[in-house]
Amino acid sequence: MWFQLGNIALGIWLLVAPGVLPSTESGAVIARIAGPIAIWLGVLAVRTVTRPMRAVNVLNGMFLAIAPWLVPNTGALLLASVLVGWAIIVLSIPRGALRQRTGGGWWTVFHPEMITHVPEE
Repeated sequence: MWFQLGNIALGIWLLVAPGVLPSTESGAVIARIAGPIAIWLGVLAVRTVTRPMRAVNVLNGMFLAIAPWLVPNTGALLLASVLVGWAIIVLSIPRGALRQRTGGGWWTVFHPEMITHVPEE
């Protein structure tokens, strides 16, 4: 859970960074696109049931590590965006402890053998 809270904090920083650091309009747009996505995916990944959303946040981090190089950008925002992108990737990889079982979730649709039957009395 702490890793996902870190992703949420990084997403908030991405929203604030273009106002704090010198930036170009296109660099600010990239930060303002990736920031809310990082926050949204971080909030979703906090719960055990929606934990696989961490993998989508890795894609968001990859976007953030690559996209600032493709547009005119200032050095400060470029460095901040790339570092935050790598931090999002690193914080999204650890799995963490499972606190509860959900009975297989949607995987039981594809693998019915995962369903555990309770004996009837």
